[in-house]
Parts: sequence; C-alpha cells; structure tokens
Amino acid sequence: MLNLMRACEPIDVLVVAPVPDFDRASGALRFYSMLRMLARKYRVTLLGWIDAEDPRSPRYVQAVTDAGVTVHVVPREDVVAGLDELVGRVGVCVLFEFFTSAEWVLGSVRLRRPDLPIVNDSVDVHYLREMRGA
Repeated sequence: MLNLMRACEPIDVLVVAPVPDFDRASGALRFYSMLRMLARKYRVTLLGWIDAEDPRSPRYVQAVTDAGVTVHVVPREDVVAGLDELVGRVGVCVLFEFFTSAEWVLGSVRLRRPDLPIVNDSVDVHYLREMRGA
C-alpha cells in the first residue's frame, strides 16, 4: 500500500474510486477535475486502485497528489482493509465515484461509521440502459 498520510491526520472527504486515468477517458477527466476542486477547500483522501500492469499508473497517482489530494493506493480487493485504516478519521463524508464501488464497500462504511453522509456520484447509470435493452 502506498501510504502518503500520517496516521493521525484528519480527513474531510474520503473518496473511494480508481485513480483517474484522466487522459484516457472523459469520465476520468471529470473525476480528476472534481478531486482538484474538492482539494481547494477540503482535506481529501483518495482510497484508490490502479492498473498495476500499466506503466502510466504512477503518473496518474502523482498528478492527483500534486492536485492536493492524499492518495492511498491499494489492490482493489484490499479496499475494505484500507477503509478500516481511514474511515475513523473522516469528518465530512465518503464519496464514491461509481455505484459499483459503493455497492461492495458501502456496507463496510455503514458498519464502521453509520453517522457519515455518503455521496455517490453516478454521472452515467449505464447499467440501467443495459437492463432496459435486455
């Protein structure tokens, strides 16, 4: 795990999402822009995962860090364990960039911090179109 934060620092907004590869997809660019805007006002921490096989991944992590966001990179299957380390220090909310991330992590957040507001930014609910098409 890449840990760029001291254990006692408070977090305003915890974001659970893949590290955005902003030069490859418009949704990732939108998300990267949101992180930059949030970091202007809040202490933002991204608990995210990368494509370990992609040599460009460290560049994306660095760009998010340079935008003022603290980044914790974990393998996708270890997100719940990473959440255990961070969620106790969150003061404002937990933000999920995709409903799929929320779907498998939300229960753990609610179990540990039922008081925290949850924000799910689903810019595109593509699954709904697929279900209707089927």
